[in-house]
Amino acid sequence: MTEEEKSRYELIFSRHAEEYHELVAAEDWEGNLPRALGEITSFAGKTVVELGAGTGRVTMMVAPLSGKVLAFDRSQHMLDKAAANVRGRGNVSLAACDNRSVPLPDASADIVIEGWSFGHSLSQAGSQWQNQADALLSESTRLLRPGGALIIIETLGTGFRMPAAPGPVLPLFYGYLEKQLGFAARWVRTDYKFPTLAEARRLVEMFFGAMASYDVVEGRAVVVPECTGIWWKSRPR
Repeated sequence: MTEEEKSRYELIFSRHAEEYHELVAAEDWEGNLPRALGEITSFAGKTVVELGAGTGRVTMMVAPLSGKVLAFDRSQHMLDKAAANVRGRGNVSLAACDNRSVPLPDASADIVIEGWSFGHSLSQAGSQWQNQADALLSESTRLLRPGGALIIIETLGTGFRMPAAPGPVLPLFYGYLEKQLGFAARWVRTDYKFPTLAEARRLVEMFFGAMASYDVVEGRAVVVPECTGIWWKSRPR
C-alpha cells in the first residue's frame, strides 16, 4: 500500500464515516454474503465478537441472528456512525480498541468475525504482514471458546467478476490461511448497486480510486462487480 493510499484511508476512517457507510450500504445488493454466513455456521443465541466493525455493516447483518454482539473498531469516528445505525438494538455493544488487544477475557465468544479489517492492516504492514497476521489471529483465537468459529471476510477484488486478490500481500495472507493454517474458504459476489453513474463514481472512487467497471442496468442504475472471500476455522474443543 502506498503512502498516498494510507493517507486517503486514514482520512476516510477519521472524518468520512457518513460517506463510507453510503458506500457499504450499496454493497451486496443481492444478499449473497449473509446467506453464505448462515450456511457456514449458526449464529442463533451465540455471543459474537466483531473486530473492525467500522460503521456497523457486518454488525447489522449478524445482530438479528445472534444472542449478543460485542463490536470493536479502532476509530471512534466510525463507531459513532455504527452507534446511530444500531440504535434500538439492545443486543449490541460498541467499543474502541486495536484488533490485537481486545478488552475482553479469554474464551468470551462463540464466534469471532471480522470484515475487511485484517486485510487492510496487513496491506499497510507490507513485508511485515505475517507478524501482523499472527498477532491478529492469536488475539482472535484467544477470544474464542472451545468449538467456537473464527470467520474472516476479505476482498477478492472490487471491479472484478471472478476472484482476483488485490495487491502483493493479500494473496500471501489467503494462501497462509488455507495452506498453512487449515482454514476452509469460499467466495461470493457482493456487487454494489447505485441509482446513477454519478453516485457510483462519487462513492466508489472515494475509497478505491479510479474504476473502469461500471455496468449500467435497469436504464440508469449502475452495478460495480465485486468478489468477497470468506475463511473460517473452529477452535478445537
